[in-house]
Amino acid sequence: MPTTESLVLPIRLVPRRRPTAAWTIFWLALAMFCFLMLEYENPLATGHAGTAMLIIAVAIAAALILLIKLLPRSPFFHLRLGFDGMRISRPFHYQHYTWSELSNFSVLDRFDQPWRRPRYVVAAFWSYQLSAAESGQREPDVALMIDADPYGSGPAVANAAALAEWLNELRERAALGQLDEHDEVSVPTAFRDSAIQETRRQGPPPTPPERRGRPVVNRPQAVVRD
Repeated sequence: MPTTESLVLPIRLVPRRRPTAAWTIFWLALAMFCFLMLEYENPLATGHAGTAMLIIAVAIAAALILLIKLLPRSPFFHLRLGFDGMRISRPFHYQHYTWSELSNFSVLDRFDQPWRRPRYVVAAFWSYQLSAAESGQREPDVALMIDADPYGSGPAVANAAALAEWLNELRERAALGQLDEHDEVSVPTAFRDSAIQETRRQGPPPTPPERRGRPVVNRPQAVVRD
């Protein structure tokens, strides 16, 4: 019987609710604070009314995004893991990758700004470009980058390492033909609070990726940010 330590594919990783709710409260409190400063004509706010209104707008927008993440089962922000690949869902769009078109997953350090601590992301390259990269013809393009922090309960580097190891395990099992539609797989400890069972849709079973005959298409890099 599946437990939180193991779930049946497909699995959905959703943002952890407690930190998401905490950030939602912070942004709403900031918006309310700036609004009250303007309402009661505080000299500090009225002297910089334009800046205060901009802060209110940014805070409300950030809170709305976080509230969408808090919807039950997070339908617009999640990472879906299945026997045929993985899907990254965001509002109004999603991207699906088969296991065979991705290289091994690894952890990268990203220094977006010099004054911020590094961000650790899980990245994979396009597998069909690896042979050209090994011969020195060109550098492979990054197919996707995933920030594991919204889903993991540990430190940033540990979350990224655990997610990369988990995805590599699923990818290797799929390559060996040992990953089926409703297989039960173990869930790493860091993601047991965010991993839920994907609701199965009624209808014919999906076609395995090796039978689709879909040509490989060079798609632009996808960067997942939360």
